Amino acid sequence: MRNYVLTERGKFLVVTIVAFFLIVLSLVLAVLSLLREAPELPPENNQNGTDVTDPSSNLVDFNLNAGVMTFLFSPGQQSALDENIISLIAELLNSPQNTAEAKIAVEIPQLGDENTAVITNAVIAALEALEVSINDITFFVYMIETKTEDYEINISFRD
Repeated sequence: MRNYVLTERGKFLVVTIVAFFLIVLSLVLAVLSLLREAPELPPENNQNGTDVTDPSSNLVDFNLNAGVMTFLFSPGQQSALDENIISLIAELLNSPQNTAEAKIAVEIPQLGDENTAVITNAVIAALEALEVSINDITFFVYMIETKTEDYEINISFRD
């Protein structure tokens, strides 16, 4: 049996090939990791049922026929709803689900008193600006698993 000895040039070639494969592998894993971390937002619907994208106003879902709207709000960075969200709420008030007996149901996350006050005050101010009586607004609290800066606010109609 013969013994093989690696020369300096052979050692350098092996190290270069291994390093090349490790770099390619790390790049592939980094790209896959970034693709997995990218949040997939559900499609947003306008009143016609077609998909819309409105990243400037943090809209997550809007369906006029179902009378449902979901948007993101950051109580640490915002104290009021932006104009785009308020105009969509005005559209939502024209939903067929908004009957004379219906209440506006606002679902907010369970947070500390300060953040809860910021969210409720922002929603109430927007709805009152649209001439909705505070008596027609009902708040519901949902549990959150992790605290973030952006929270989903759901607005719908309930009888």
